[in-house]
Amino acid sequence: MNRKTIKDLEYQVKRLNVRMGARVEKYLPYKKGGNLVSNVGHFYIGQAYGGYQLEKIVNEVGGCSDITIRTTKTELYYIIKGMADILDQKLWKEQGEAA
Repeated sequence: MNRKTIKDLEYQVKRLNVRMGARVEKYLPYKKGGNLVSNVGHFYIGQAYGGYQLEKIVNEVGGCSDITIRTTKTELYYIIKGMADILDQKLWKEQGEAA
């Protein structure tokens, strides 16, 4: 098993954002009232106290919801990869039924 880096996590989160139809960028390309505007529905990695967790933006001012528990990079990598893989399988199944 390889040591997972923050870049590995970010790649999996990008996959998850794409599969969920969320914007890949954390912030919109404009400001509202002089403040950055967050992309509601965007997933990102939260880091605190030596741990990592998946979080989701729930409002335009950056409020977030915890999606996973705080854990290690390696464990979080496989959690997010599993989520994205399940969404891939669902998409493949839907495309197969449409054909």
